[in-house]
Amino acid sequence: MNEAGPKWVTVTVWRWRAWVHPPTWAAGVAALMGFSLAVLLGIGLAIAAIEVVDRSAAAPWGMTAWAAVAVGVGASMAVTALACRGIARWASGRTAESFASVIPEQEPARGMMLADLRESGPPRDSWGSWHAKRWVEEVRRHSEARAFVARSLDERVRRYDVTEKPVEPERIGGTAGVGSGVTIGFFAILAALLLWTSGPRSFAAYIFAAAAIGSLVRLLRRRALFAPVVAGQGWIEHGSARWTVKDSIVVVTGWSSAKVRIVGPPGVLTLTLPTARGREFEAFWMRWMHPAPDLLQRAFDA
Repeated sequence: MNEAGPKWVTVTVWRWRAWVHPPTWAAGVAALMGFSLAVLLGIGLAIAAIEVVDRSAAAPWGMTAWAAVAVGVGASMAVTALACRGIARWASGRTAESFASVIPEQEPARGMMLADLRESGPPRDSWGSWHAKRWVEEVRRHSEARAFVARSLDERVRRYDVTEKPVEPERIGGTAGVGSGVTIGFFAILAALLLWTSGPRSFAAYIFAAAAIGSLVRLLRRRALFAPVVAGQGWIEHGSARWTVKDSIVVVTGWSSAKVRIVGPPGVLTLTLPTARGREFEAFWMRWMHPAPDLLQRAFDA
């Protein structure tokens, strides 16, 4: 952690210690058993729905019978999904509680470690507003740091300039550097390839297509489909979404390129930025870590 100015924390490699922690294995085994029972329950409910309709139908299968089956199968899938979600939340909570005892109280990254464990991993583009807020609140209970940086980038970040002079907003990353845009393209290509090779019966193709559509909807909701990412003095904007040092936290990983996740009320924004001196990550860092944030400053018209 730096000694003067805005606070940021260097994060060491730690996750392997959590995964070899015995209570983590116990929670994992229990969760696996719970998932299996939930899936079996869902399959059982779906079969039961089909049987009930089959036996009660006075005529051969018609639209009404198919509609009833669809409702029954949909209900069973919803029950299964809710059960699995609850099991995952329970397992994550147990893992975080058990591992908290082995994290030193003076560990600067303690809050981020516990938040990652409780949310089953680091922040992801798919997180909604409530999910990102919960992660930030957990981190802020233990630290007021503006950023958490992987050790691989520690020395490079220390060499960056942090000025007290006012700085102008600057475009960074471009639309190609936004994680959601990359996700849309990746999943759309996978879906197209599967449909091309396996035809319309490929279940995985529809899953990848749904993932691409979900990312697209998230960008449309932010009005950020073709909007640039703009970094200012203590804030960052993408379309109508705005993250600030008052309500958001940055997580940085990577080597020659930095994977930057900005986590806050609008959700998660992921950027991939070059880390060489004078490049976009330094421009972002100079603005995010500015000692005098100007949250009234607005992005220029692009």
